[in-house]
Amino acid sequence: MPPSTSICSSLILFAAGTSFGILLDRYLLRIQQVDITINDPIQFEASIRQYFNSNSSTNNSNEPCPLDVSPTNIHNFQQGSLTLLLTDIQNTLPHHIYSYITKLLLSRGIHKAMRMRCELINYKKVLVHYQQRYEVMEKSLRRMLAVFHRDEVGNGTTSTSTTAAAYNDSVDKEDIQTSIRLHRELSTIRGCLHILRDVRVWTKNICCIPRWIQVEDSNRDISMAENNRLFVAGDAAIYKIPNGFAIHEIWRGFCNTEKEYRVKFRNMLMARQTPWPPYSIGNKSSKSQQLACALCDVSVGKAWMSRNQVCWKCADQIKCRGLCPYEKGHPAYLCPHDLSCFSCEGHSCLECRVLRGDGTTFLEMLELGIMIQRQDDDGDATQCKQDESPSFTPFTHVFMDFDQTLSSSKSGGIPRVDRHGCNPQLLQILKQSALGDAKLPEVHIVTRQNHTRVNQILTFLDAFGVKLPKSRLHCLGGTAETKAERINSIMMERQCSKKHALFVDDNPAEVCHDGIRNSKNVISVLFVTKDFSCLSSIKQ
Repeated sequence: MPPSTSICSSLILFAAGTSFGILLDRYLLRIQQVDITINDPIQFEASIRQYFNSNSSTNNSNEPCPLDVSPTNIHNFQQGSLTLLLTDIQNTLPHHIYSYITKLLLSRGIHKAMRMRCELINYKKVLVHYQQRYEVMEKSLRRMLAVFHRDEVGNGTTSTSTTAAAYNDSVDKEDIQTSIRLHRELSTIRGCLHILRDVRVWTKNICCIPRWIQVEDSNRDISMAENNRLFVAGDAAIYKIPNGFAIHEIWRGFCNTEKEYRVKFRNMLMARQTPWPPYSIGNKSSKSQQLACALCDVSVGKAWMSRNQVCWKCADQIKCRGLCPYEKGHPAYLCPHDLSCFSCEGHSCLECRVLRGDGTTFLEMLELGIMIQRQDDDGDATQCKQDESPSFTPFTHVFMDFDQTLSSSKSGGIPRVDRHGCNPQLLQILKQSALGDAKLPEVHIVTRQNHTRVNQILTFLDAFGVKLPKSRLHCLGGTAETKAERINSIMMERQCSKKHALFVDDNPAEVCHDGIRNSKNVISVLFVTKDFSCLSSIKQ
């Protein structure tokens, strides 16, 4: 046999022997697992300890036995990986139990949740790297700006005609352009740094789920409990943000700046210190491209034209009176905090306790149970704090309109099963509440339908499977009573002065009624939807 053949044969035999040895070693390790036939708790605990003690030499992290977990040694355990948990379960429990647990975790979405957490952690680390890069870049730009900064043409640090004459005009212009560009870039990068730091801090806090009840001081106020959530938001509005949320503080700064100069500009117009419209951007176009205001008939550029062809000046004057400048008759649908209309501008305001939304918004509010406590007990809405965190309290009552809210019927018309449908979200809650579900609030229907149509509406609801008690249907048509008066009287009858109610109506006049907005325990949803897809199979 040639030497090369002998060497190859030896290598093959060596490889085969090594592979067999590895497989045998793995097999021996597997049979060292906990005795899965043990049913006695004491013997099972002893087997667990024996398993971890026998494998402590191969455990690089030197973790203690999980049965000995305590506030002292909790930080010695590895975390963040589902594999660690599954490995311990596989090595300490019977195979059929391990298989059941893994399938249960998979069906409950634990694997997906852990992957999302892993992605969030890595996203946070990416933000850290970019924050460091931006900080280095910001420092470099500050240095460059110190070199190229010019206060005026031909001026660096002094302002003399001799210095200006020493510079060539083209060079001076180039320096000014460089200075402006560096200022712009430096402002942009500083704004980005604020956002990066803010997002990084809060993603870290979200990822940092404490392993023991005694957490670090920096995370002591952070809890994953339902009533202590960091962020709560829906399609209609932001309901809660934590203190120190920098993005919100930056936004508040912009709002204060805009408000300051809006007031200053308004005073200048009143004192006739500036013409209207001002000759600026939006008014440099030809007269043929300008638009005439529908209220004052003054032609202005597009930049100064608001909704429904109302100029900025007219809109501002009317809004200062708490009225909507865009709708006919200028109704009082205005938010005093942002000077925006709930009806035509699609505005929502937690301070006013008025949100604009559909059935999804209604379910969000019902689930979260949000009630905003006003800071101004004297009723002065201008003193509300926009960043005040809400308290989360379950609603005890829900009051919903009928026409164009629960049902697709319009203007007090007779509801017909073969013509009208119902909103699925409202119908679901109404049906469950009528059945006596203790987890849901008490639902009432308060409508402008004529008081003689109570039985017709109950028959209509019965066709949709709703067994609503007659005492919970309030038809106010033909009476002098308002919805606000009926709602407040019901709350008073049930001694609900410290309880909270949710009012849902498609009419902004009802939602913005003084009796509703002045009530500190009622939050309203201005209902806007075209979804009345729930139909009854019963034909009249």
